[in-house]
Amino acid sequence: MAGGKRLKYPKEEILDGETLLRRVPEHLFEEDGSGKPLPGAFTNMGGGMSTDWERHSSPEACRARAPSPDKFGVVSLNVGAIRQIEDPKQTVEHAPSKKNQSHTEVFGEKTPGVDIELVDLATVRIGRPSK
Repeated sequence: MAGGKRLKYPKEEILDGETLLRRVPEHLFEEDGSGKPLPGAFTNMGGGMSTDWERHSSPEACRARAPSPDKFGVVSLNVGAIRQIEDPKQTVEHAPSKKNQSHTEVFGEKTPGVDIELVDLATVRIGRPSK
């Protein structure tokens, strides 16, 4: 660290074979035993859907950054599969912050159809917390 300040992480290109991690609050997991996230787990906030790039993170680190980690699970999504969503188009952009090198945004409107596609693409990495 130069002069006691954190250095800014460089923006990197994310290839199609990479994986993104998304925190999911406990109330946005199916309660039918499947453990899948609900479509509402995939929403934009401030322009895009916030995720972590697994190259610079882990499911446990992603969860730990939540305000109440014990109330969240984590799912993973393949970048190439996200980019194949066409209606409307989804784009993936590395957007590191001073505190989170892995931060990545998924831009594009999250219509009900896109939400369902993201549910189908999601792999649960840390399941729904028990209540």
